[in-house]
Amino acid sequence: TEHPIAVWHRLVKERNPRGLDALLDAEAVFHSPVSTGRIIEFKVMLRPLKAINLVHQRMTALLQAKP
Repeated sequence: TEHPIAVWHRLVKERNPRGLDALLDAEAVFHSPVSTGRIIEFKVMLRPLKAINLVHQRMTALLQAKP
């Protein structure tokens, strides 16, 4: 079967919403930035583990430095 991300890209490219029912889970949540004009959520994916640890250390230092 086709990978879900590949299906998503194909549906977007074809502008074909008919395939979404089979692709999206019944519990899927969509957060649209259109109501406020701003992104309201994003997920950061980092690899390798060294990069994650470095970002964690720097974010901790920045957050502790804020009044």
